[in-house]
Amino acid sequence: MIEILRETPQSPWILILFFVILLIYIILYKNDPRRLRYFFLSLYNKQYYVSYGRQSKVSDSFMMLLSGVTFLTASFLLFSYLGYCSNYSSNSFLFFYSALVLFCFLFVKWAAIFLLFFLFKKEPLFQEFIAVSAQYINLFLIPIVFSTAYIYLIGALDIKRISLLISIASTLIIFSKMKLLSHFRKGVSLGVSYIILYICTLEIAPIFWLLIGLNC
Repeated sequence: MIEILRETPQSPWILILFFVILLIYIILYKNDPRRLRYFFLSLYNKQYYVSYGRQSKVSDSFMMLLSGVTFLTASFLLFSYLGYCSNYSSNSFLFFYSALVLFCFLFVKWAAIFLLFFLFKKEPLFQEFIAVSAQYINLFLIPIVFSTAYIYLIGALDIKRISLLISIASTLIIFSKMKLLSHFRKGVSLGVSYIILYICTLEIAPIFWLLIGLNC
């Protein structure tokens, strides 16, 4: 029997969380509907990069808001998984704990990546690398954002679906990083061996150990 993990209206703060995500998309659409449309289609259409590629900055409000959506969704999935394991599925403190864990994880990873750029004397490319990385991650994880919201709102979010969503998200993140490295391969002048080393040590390995750590 599958134990259902539900955060029904008894936990209104989660509904507020998804309302915030919806509100962010509404704001993005109101501010620049063409850019949002191009972004959704950018995996198959280069029009987004032609029109907005030069705006690839960490401080770009469009990408910051999209990154916020992705971060909130990832934090919610981590919270849901930990809630199932600890039987505190409606504890709001657990969500903030999950967000903090995810933030620390990302901070350490990006610090390691900055060190890599520093060692190869490519620091000027680091900011652009972060911005383009955010573009690809936000793009590849769009299905996860909408799937998570839909599954939760219909009351079908159980441990099996949570684990499946986390696994798919991890796979999509790896694909996004491969796309990112193909974008930067010439700019950072790295050989194939260095690219493989980067993907294994700073992308696949952290996700692998995180998934092991989440095993309950």
